[in-house]
Amino acid sequence: MNIGADRIGRWAAHWGFAALVGGAAVVALIAGATVAVPAAIPGVALEAAPVYRLEVGGAIFIGLYLAAMAFVLALQNRAFTEFGSGGVRARSLRDLPETLLVQERTLSALINAIASITDSHDER
Repeated sequence: MNIGADRIGRWAAHWGFAALVGGAAVVALIAGATVAVPAAIPGVALEAAPVYRLEVGGAIFIGLYLAAMAFVLALQNRAFTEFGSGGVRARSLRDLPETLLVQERTLSALINAIASITDSHDER
């Protein structure tokens, strides 16, 4: 590996996500500024062309931001693992098989406990 490629790799590792987000913002601004406004602007856009353009640009930015985040996580062998009211969490995929094994054991124990409770209830 030559020195130039090493510098590019370090720059990408340090600034790559910021560059992707900046690119997403530019694409969203361009898309929002050039989107064709329909004759009947939806009520959710307060029936105003600037609000409609802002909403379109915002939706495009959010989609591109999520795609950039998923891409950067994938480069680190991580992925979104939890979605909920507490937000989104990412975990390493390396320990995923172990996590699944623990969950399978827990589920099996719960099924056995429910079966024994059901059996004891049926005997009465």
